[in-house]
Amino acid sequence: SAPPTTLMVKNVGYIVKFAGEFRTVVHKPFQLEQTGEPIPMNRGYQLCEIDEVEGNKLNEFPSRMNFIYQQKCVPIMGGNPTVDVDPRYVNLSDLHILNVPVNASIVEINSEQTLGGDLLLLSDIEDEVCSTFPNPYDNDYRGADRYNPDEVPSRFKPDKPVFARLPDGSYAL
Repeated sequence: SAPPTTLMVKNVGYIVKFAGEFRTVVHKPFQLEQTGEPIPMNRGYQLCEIDEVEGNKLNEFPSRMNFIYQQKCVPIMGGNPTVDVDPRYVNLSDLHILNVPVNASIVEINSEQTLGGDLLLLSDIEDEVCSTFPNPYDNDYRGADRYNPDEVPSRFKPDKPVFARLPDGSYAL
């Protein structure tokens, strides 16, 4: 993405990455919560606070995604963006994508905490693409835990994320 940006241009997409990997596409620049000022989308920002819940699902605190901007931790309007894998802006063949069948059984879990953001697939899926997905235990870069006691430096460089294309056409991470 390159400046200048505007909130009025149609068919604009900004690729958002986390830990160097594609996370989502947003269609307007991030804006500071306090002033509505758009921030430049052609650079990286350090997170200083974030909820794992999509900002549009939070009624009381919808802007709990903060970046370091001009040496301050500032909230970003709208919070954590919804996952959008828009093929106009991202090459789908570069991503790990599991197409969840229409007849798959999916339930929400942790709904009080994530407001529907955590899904559990109850159906077995036999798809060759599954063998290409990274091991989630090797992809946890939060530090050691009882299942992975060693803080292996390679864990701090996560594998590509795995996206699920849900039966309704939306995506989940």
